[in-house]
Amino acid sequence: MMRLSLIVALVFAVTLGRHGCCSSQEQCSINTRSSLLSALSLKHSESVSSSHLDPSTLSLKRLFEKGLARAQTHDAHSNEGKYLLVSSDVSSEFPHDTHSPLLINATKFLNLLLEASLSSTSPKSAQYQYQSISVIGAGPVGLTNAVILRLHSMNSATPTPNITVLEKRSPNFDRDVWFDVASASVNALSRNYDSLGFLHSLGLEFMLHLNSTLHVNLDGAGGNIETLPCLGLQRFLHKVLTILGVDVHFGVPPSAAKELLLDSSQRKLVIIADGANSVASRILSLEHSDTNSTKPHKTLIAHLKPGPDGSCPELRKDAKGKIIDPYFPGFDLFRPRGITSVFKRFFHNHCELQIFFSSDVDMGTDTDLQTAVFDVMDLLLLESDHSLLGNMSAFSVLPRRLTKVGGLAPAPFQTPFIVVGDAALSAHYRLGIGVNYNIFLANTFLPQLLSGSLSPSQYSSQVSEIHIETQNTMMRYIKFESECNMVLFEDLIFARDYSKKDYFEVSWTGEKQQRV
Repeated sequence: MMRLSLIVALVFAVTLGRHGCCSSQEQCSINTRSSLLSALSLKHSESVSSSHLDPSTLSLKRLFEKGLARAQTHDAHSNEGKYLLVSSDVSSEFPHDTHSPLLINATKFLNLLLEASLSSTSPKSAQYQYQSISVIGAGPVGLTNAVILRLHSMNSATPTPNITVLEKRSPNFDRDVWFDVASASVNALSRNYDSLGFLHSLGLEFMLHLNSTLHVNLDGAGGNIETLPCLGLQRFLHKVLTILGVDVHFGVPPSAAKELLLDSSQRKLVIIADGANSVASRILSLEHSDTNSTKPHKTLIAHLKPGPDGSCPELRKDAKGKIIDPYFPGFDLFRPRGITSVFKRFFHNHCELQIFFSSDVDMGTDTDLQTAVFDVMDLLLLESDHSLLGNMSAFSVLPRRLTKVGGLAPAPFQTPFIVVGDAALSAHYRLGIGVNYNIFLANTFLPQLLSGSLSPSQYSSQVSEIHIETQNTMMRYIKFESECNMVLFEDLIFARDYSKKDYFEVSWTGEKQQRV
């Protein structure tokens, strides 16, 4: 059971403000603690316009630029070793008790961001391929691409590309979904890239009001997963971009994508990151690969109402005192309801059950789905109260892949472009493909694109090979889980012994190998 226990631990872990501006300089000086709270808070989004930023964000930006100037003149504080900013620097912008944890956290955050910038920057003599780079889409992937591009082009003596992000939505960042960002050893589908380490290298751990949950040492060797809300991740990346001097424009009309692609008056690159229903990809008439041979993964997300204190319903435990694992419902609810697994995402003020079904199940009416959710609640909750059921949303998951993700746009556009994120290869919510995968791709290929050592066409060729392999892996998971009610973990397959409610490992040829 040891191997399966590890798998169950992994999959279970994967599931498990800005304040008002001061009206006067005197008020800002008096209310410095509030300003520091605002500087590190992710409760609200940054302002739309760089000219109307929160004063605390402008203070962080000035401090970052001071540290960068010191690095460029080798004027680091000798008593602080490698750190370019010390508490006294930060207190000059936020003048209160230098022993305040917030002041210390702000200093650490800025130094981490400085270190990330200085370690990522290309040589000062680097010649950049593009005068401007436009990112279409301010989702987590678009913002991540912009951050990486900026980090690799900051400390150069040569002209650097002007990087901008264009987003059709408002700056509120209110998407109610969660991401599981993984460290290297538990991030196999993203080639064991340390996606979580990358975000922490930007200072994520020093942010306030992120509302994340860190699952530590999942594999016994330091493997961690942090579950965090999409809106919190977007607000963090937007704050970083603001400090790095990158403009994000909101409320941009859809027609702007076409106008941008038509404008080939300068050396520029367009990065298409506008999601699975990409408008820019349709404008370029980019084609998807054939997925007709695979049935989609049918799933439903049910939101449960939290208690007055924001707590979620208490979960039932098994005979060994452990929370019921996500695949166990496939024993009790597969035959009556076609349910194969249920992933619980319970956080403060956010209680969600994601239910996966067999591929041959007719999702039917809302009444049928509601009955299925009630059965899940009865199985998994210590006290099942059907009145707690809130909104439900049913959909099908089938990863779609573009056959071309970069190159020179066809006539009449003639603009170099690449496609990233769900616009290039749509994610599978349950498998952690998305943020992790695209942090890996962006860090691996964007520096080469920036320097000109890799053309958009070469990018397409190399990344498409990775996309094909990743899509095949996702399709394999979907097939075995939704058509066979089996459990997959990387290259391992586990079948079910219904009589004992236990799993056993099988080979790819179907021969039973061992009971675990």
